[in-house]
Amino acid sequence: MHEYQRTVRTGDPANAEHCKGATVAQGRPSHHDLDGSRNHDGQGLAEADRSSAGGVASAVPRTAPREATLRPVRRRQSHTCPVIVPADQFYARRKATADHSNYWGTSVDPDGKMRNRIGSESERQQHLEDRIDELAMFATWQPGSILDVGCGLGWFLSALPDAWQRYGLEICSEAQRIAAKVCNLVAWPLPSLEGDQFDVVRCCHVIEHMPDPELDMLHMVRVLKPGGMFVIETPDFGSPCAVRFGDHFRLLHDPTHCSLFTTESLLRMVRHFGITVEAVEYPFPKRFATAETWQRWDDTSTVSPPWPGNVVRVIGSKAK
Repeated sequence: MHEYQRTVRTGDPANAEHCKGATVAQGRPSHHDLDGSRNHDGQGLAEADRSSAGGVASAVPRTAPREATLRPVRRRQSHTCPVIVPADQFYARRKATADHSNYWGTSVDPDGKMRNRIGSESERQQHLEDRIDELAMFATWQPGSILDVGCGLGWFLSALPDAWQRYGLEICSEAQRIAAKVCNLVAWPLPSLEGDQFDVVRCCHVIEHMPDPELDMLHMVRVLKPGGMFVIETPDFGSPCAVRFGDHFRLLHDPTHCSLFTTESLLRMVRHFGITVEAVEYPFPKRFATAETWQRWDDTSTVSPPWPGNVVRVIGSKAK
């Protein structure tokens, strides 16, 4: 594991503790509308979609999430607190102000650095170095079929041994062209895929871009084989860094982040859809463990630094 990475082994879904000391609600959220009949836009969810989950989640809370807000912290009048996810919902919604048409092309990161990941071998190598702990975890698993939802340029899949049957799902056409060189592309949307066909489903830094993450979560679990492994990773908008920096939290920088989770709310959603949580991790690449990063913690008037806990990874399995 990288320096500063914390891992919480949960073992059993009944374990209600996780690293931030909050209580994890078990089972279905307490909600005034649990009949699964309406999605966030008020449209009816197709009966075929709801029934195809194979009993994983017979009813999905479909009421519209509250708009993501950053409320004032009384003890620090000059700051704002992190996103608040109500106990009866899985995430907070924020309006996306950009699309994904050029997501993998030229972009500016939160620190103002211009980047173009398409065709950049140095960016690919850096990405894989940052994920050395996750690759090490995969090395302990029996190779099988893996679906990487939002596979991007296929960098992670390209680093897996040839014994893996690699499948990727990506909506950006330019990324599809490159990913197709290292994996088998599957067609969007997820409901079009047959159930119980992948040994591993991976969804890293994707769920926050999905306008209806509950529906996509339903189908990610549906296509996972019984006993299969599920890996999901997303920014934690309730992290200590988000609390301290408020609107300056670096992972609010991406205008396509529209579904904002906290560790607690992500765990509730994962368990709700039938995944037994086996580990909760906070990946933090060691290249960020520098004196400069520490010094930036003091200045809350600018964008927050990379910090342990900014990102949460949940690893679990589907019941056999």
